[in-house]
Amino acid sequence: MHNTWIDVTTILGWQRSAVGIVRTEVECATFALKMHSSNCIKFCAYTPSKGYYEINRLLVEQTIERINGHVKKKEIDSQNIVVQQVDFKTKCKTSVLKCIRLLPTRMQRKVINYLLPRRVAANSLLTSLRHGKLAFKQFFKPNVSVPHFQNVGSTVSDGAKYPFCQNDEYISLGLDWDQKDFQYLYELKKELNLKVKLFCYDVIPVKLPHLCVGDVAGKFAHYFSNVAWCANEIFCISKCSRDDLNELLKQLGTPVPKLTIVKLGCELPEIENDSEISNDVKNLLEERYILFVSTIERRKNHEVLYKAYTRLIDQKVDNIPTLVFVGMPGWGMNDFITDLHLDPRVKGKIIQLNNVSDPELTQLYRRCWFTVYPSLYEGWGLPVAESLAFGKYCLASSAASVPEVAGDLLDYIDPWDVLGWADKIKYFIENPSAIHEREERIKFEYKSTKWSDTAASIFK
Repeated sequence: MHNTWIDVTTILGWQRSAVGIVRTEVECATFALKMHSSNCIKFCAYTPSKGYYEINRLLVEQTIERINGHVKKKEIDSQNIVVQQVDFKTKCKTSVLKCIRLLPTRMQRKVINYLLPRRVAANSLLTSLRHGKLAFKQFFKPNVSVPHFQNVGSTVSDGAKYPFCQNDEYISLGLDWDQKDFQYLYELKKELNLKVKLFCYDVIPVKLPHLCVGDVAGKFAHYFSNVAWCANEIFCISKCSRDDLNELLKQLGTPVPKLTIVKLGCELPEIENDSEISNDVKNLLEERYILFVSTIERRKNHEVLYKAYTRLIDQKVDNIPTLVFVGMPGWGMNDFITDLHLDPRVKGKIIQLNNVSDPELTQLYRRCWFTVYPSLYEGWGLPVAESLAFGKYCLASSAASVPEVAGDLLDYIDPWDVLGWADKIKYFIENPSAIHEREERIKFEYKSTKWSDTAASIFK
């Protein structure tokens, strides 16, 4: 019987609370650990120096616990070279990002555009430095438990090791554009008759590159071309993302493998006790607030809410609820964050929370008045589904795939329409019963998707 290999490279290196793509990998790995046929389910990871290699189940379990916020800190086994590699690279990347964020916004983009084409060279340099560091330690303090690393860029023809067998299945749900060598994967596919299943969350970097960081259109077009050549099947998270990908692959002239729509789950881990909730979040839970869960970046369109709120404040609308942004700041948003901090009109009315744990996010959803999601473009819109799963109404964008999530259960507004957002929020302030009426419909008509259903459709 063949094995199914689940790639967990992304979550092994993730050091924050889960976001969309990371959430998908976490939940599907969780499901895989519990499957009855778990003897045939195995986990792997990839690094340029080692290629693919097996990851033990205990490490996967510990990683999931860490990301879900069930443990505050885990001591890393000194023999776990996988985590050491990821941490070293992550620390270097974090240091560079911190330095760039100190620059003016215009300079940030110039520096990013300069560095992006040199990412491969930087990765090679980091790997070389890591090898040099290990060699230095080994020279002065030999340790037989440290493995010997192969050269960067190993291929099947070089005799590189890999854990797969003939006719096995390989599934990757993570951040593959930054973490994989598709030439290597393609060679493995041909050598072993490997059945490869990959994911497409959206094609935004190609379709709307101006909403992304740097000149990414060419890079991601190349990435999707590689995905098409390597994959037997590509999972898409909405009809919109499937249609976008199908159109793109035809334009690129690549093969078009089987494109399958899978709906993402939307439940969050249960809260075990109040000690998992910070005081800042506890204090906020006592207020009436509107919730927006998303990384703070241009595409997510926080600015339309800021403009709508300042309009309501200038109109002296009474009883304006607090607007809560939950998410880390993204690229090019320093000026916007500064505006939020300096504008006296929104002081105490717009609050930003960063690095919120899953238990805290669960409470924020449960206790909010309603949620908002004004994104300019989405492959799916997971926070909309999460809001509905908690029985909460969401005032949502009319763009792209967002209306697929809930159909006519929600109201949709053009993401560019500042007046439309301001007027609708004002309407709900003056007619609070309208929120209750919509929640009653959601309660009886919305059927949420479990993450176990998502995973089952992938692993079937």
